[in-house]
Amino acid sequence: LQLAAGPTRGYVRTRQAIDAAMLLPFEGALDVERDYQRELGRSADYREGVSAFIEKRAARFTGQ
Repeated sequence: LQLAAGPTRGYVRTRQAIDAAMLLPFEGALDVERDYQRELGRSADYREGVSAFIEKRAARFTGQ
């Protein structure tokens, strides 16, 4: 239940980055990680997480 309330897109991309790291050369895995960080850094969930941290409150993630 706690995982479902978290940043689900972030969880998916983390798992995909781990999988890529097992299959790709080091440089390729870094490229994947960079691309995912760029994508997720523009997400509403990222902004919500940062805002919640600054405001010292629980985050309300939407999967967006």
